[in-house]
Amino acid sequence: MTSHQKGEEPGAGTHWRRRRSRRPGCEPLESRRLLTALPLLFDFNSTTSPSADGYIRVVPGSYNPRVGYGWKKAVSAIDRSMSDDLKRDFHMAAAAGFAVDLPVGQYQVKVVLGDARAQRDLVSVFVEGRVAATNLSTAAGQFAVVETVAAVSDGQLNVRLVDNGGKSGKFAINALEVWPLTTVTANAGEDQTGVEGSAIQFRGSGTGFGELSYSWDFGDGTTQTGTATPTHTYADNGVYTVTLTVRDARGVRAIDTARVTVQNAAPVVTLRGPNSGTSGESLAFTANATDPGPVDQAAGFSYSWNFGDGTTASGASVTKAFAAGTYTVIVTARDKDGATATETLTVQVSDPEVVPPLPELSTWKSNMLSYGKKHADWLAAHRNDAKLDPVLAATYYDAARVFYQIADETGDPAWRTAAADAVFVYRDRYVLPNNGAVPGYWNFGKGLAEHFRRTGDVRSRDALFALADNAAYSRESTAPDVLTPVERSREVAYALMTRLEAEALGKPHSARTDLLYEKALGHVDQWVNNPTIYLQPFMVGLTCEALIAYHAATGDARALPAVQRALDMIWDRAWREAGGGFYYESTAPDRAAPDLNMLIAPAFGWVYRQTRQTLYRDRGDQVFAGGVRGAWLDGAKQFNQNYRWSFAYVAWRNG
Repeated sequence: MTSHQKGEEPGAGTHWRRRRSRRPGCEPLESRRLLTALPLLFDFNSTTSPSADGYIRVVPGSYNPRVGYGWKKAVSAIDRSMSDDLKRDFHMAAAAGFAVDLPVGQYQVKVVLGDARAQRDLVSVFVEGRVAATNLSTAAGQFAVVETVAAVSDGQLNVRLVDNGGKSGKFAINALEVWPLTTVTANAGEDQTGVEGSAIQFRGSGTGFGELSYSWDFGDGTTQTGTATPTHTYADNGVYTVTLTVRDARGVRAIDTARVTVQNAAPVVTLRGPNSGTSGESLAFTANATDPGPVDQAAGFSYSWNFGDGTTASGASVTKAFAAGTYTVIVTARDKDGATATETLTVQVSDPEVVPPLPELSTWKSNMLSYGKKHADWLAAHRNDAKLDPVLAATYYDAARVFYQIADETGDPAWRTAAADAVFVYRDRYVLPNNGAVPGYWNFGKGLAEHFRRTGDVRSRDALFALADNAAYSRESTAPDVLTPVERSREVAYALMTRLEAEALGKPHSARTDLLYEKALGHVDQWVNNPTIYLQPFMVGLTCEALIAYHAATGDARALPAVQRALDMIWDRAWREAGGGFYYESTAPDRAAPDLNMLIAPAFGWVYRQTRQTLYRDRGDQVFAGGVRGAWLDGAKQFNQNYRWSFAYVAWRNG
């Protein structure tokens, strides 16, 4: 046998071959990439079509273990070029399977099928070998969604699609979604009770995959989204079913309900009317109810009255004449559900008193006519003078207001002409050119308001509103502390009265008006509580006038005791009987200034009218009579200060 060197090839004709030793072994397993970042959203695209936002782009191609997904059999793609990126394109074949490498577990699988422009029919869907849909058909432009749950036990999810021989011959798949199988739950919280008009706090919760959305239906026609713990206010009592819908990131939802029992809330009623009167006098009372429940408020209320003398009435506004005595007036307001509220008022009724004649009344009237004509004629002759100061000074203390009151007293229309002259000078030559930015002691609104009411001239209303906004110490920008010292009492009083007139003509109410009232009350406190404070009684009178005006507009109960305290204080400190007047200022306490009495007397008449205490009538008569006797009326300013408010004393005192 011929020998061969190691590595030589055997020669021709040689019939033996080298034997190799065999070792036992196995083929290596295919390395797979398990996809764990769920959810997996696959969009089946052509090579040129765009994929939908958030979806994994899949173009025709075979399964690739390195990417972890792909087709097990060849498919083709079509792009219908429509606007919906998810449904415009699809993969198709007569039968093919799509594999996704996943960890062992349970998943929710969603398959979107359809063709924007063609029918697809008799398509079956198998997921992990189980039938998910059989002989599914879609018309052109119609899309079907197949959802099922699949258990992956071998590390790979298999979705197989088969066309069973319909007209189209091929399936069309647009998208595949794989979500973890997570249970969605909703909990609307415990059943609750509440009260109409008051907020109820709900505490819902939910579970599910990814971010959850919350949608509430409160059972009263209102809904809310975006929170698990909303608050809601029911407009009316009743029993409501609240529904909470929770949706997770897959769009899977769960629903839960809770019961809410909303109880009726009782209304609140206020009663307004006089707390005193005379026997046989018709006294007017009004009631106004409010309810926390908007539905009850809109439905209105019924009112019943018990006057404490065995008589009753109904309605929001009533009148009643009493015999002498003390009575407790009770009003009851009832809402549509029968809930009630009551309010009471004690009324002291006395027999009519024998009112003595008002001293010096005839002189007051005759002076009004003679001196009033003198000043009206002068104003008419000089209203257009080039020099403004003298003619403007003739309107100080609100000449238009004075002349309108004389017109009402006499019925003579000539006085309305005088009022119009005063308006022209004050409004057209002073207030409007300055846009209302006048000094605080020149802020007179009553005459302008009366001119607008009687003539409809909007320039007077505009001027009044400008004063309310821009006069010194009336502006919204004025710091509250600036208004606190009593040295600003006159300016605060004028600003408050002008603002009240403006709001009566439609200017929206401002908190500044209420602040001015609080400051005026504070001025009274300072005067009363500090016996050594600098005091000018006529300034106290102007503050009382402003407090009374606020009371007329709002009914605020603090005005009456404040005015009483102020009048008691100046009577004790400043009245000089021998001189028939109050002193002008506390630094010269021995000298009376009776020509300022008429800025104070009406406040005594108002307190008398409110309380029927004759002390205030008798003191007011002394102040009035001293003012008539001691008045110097040749000056227009002095005439105006005497007749600006004294008409009110006559009315309150004799009313």
